[in-house]
Amino acid sequence: MSKIYRMTAFAKSFCWLSFWAAATRWRLSDK
Repeated sequence: MSKIYRMTAFAKSFCWLSFWAAATRWRLSDK
């Protein structure tokens, strides 16, 4: 159970990081 929870948390953080990086890149390129 704890393994699944850890994997879910890792996937969530990874998705959020990738999304934040993409948004930052888009903002910088827009300027």
